[in-house]
Amino acid sequence: MPNKAPMIEKLHKAFELYPNDLEYHAKIIREFLDQDQEEFIYDQYSQWIKVNPKAYAANMIYAMLIAEDRQDIETSLKNACSASRTMDTPLILPYEKLLELYETDGRWRDARMVCDEMLEVFPTDNFVRMKLCEVQIYNGTTPQDAYDTLKAYASTLSP
Repeated sequence: MPNKAPMIEKLHKAFELYPNDLEYHAKIIREFLDQDQEEFIYDQYSQWIKVNPKAYAANMIYAMLIAEDRQDIETSLKNACSASRTMDTPLILPYEKLLELYETDGRWRDARMVCDEMLEVFPTDNFVRMKLCEVQIYNGTTPQDAYDTLKAYASTLSP
């Protein structure tokens, strides 16, 4: 059995120095998985989220790899969205994953709220506008009204 002290030290340094760098943490996780340390690495990230429940990377990793309960996934994705909003350059990934969760569950009102929040954070993102139209239709808006909303938005864009 390998000595885990250096592994733990490496992880804690990553947690401290790169709490928002999902790509970096994905690389670390791959290294541990390559060494057949799946249980160890998942346990460490589960502990990190308890110590720092608002860390972006911890929440994304927990939601995408560790959590099994949909409520835990939803909570982690919401926390990741909140963390993303505080970054210099917000990231759309947690919003997309939360939206996907709600769409899969047919929770269209919740999906609409995510779209509205996405529009606050990413006001010029065309993907968000298209998703809003789609969600509006599933939420009971007529396709024509959803199209009119999109068309009104498009008319505000610069040529």
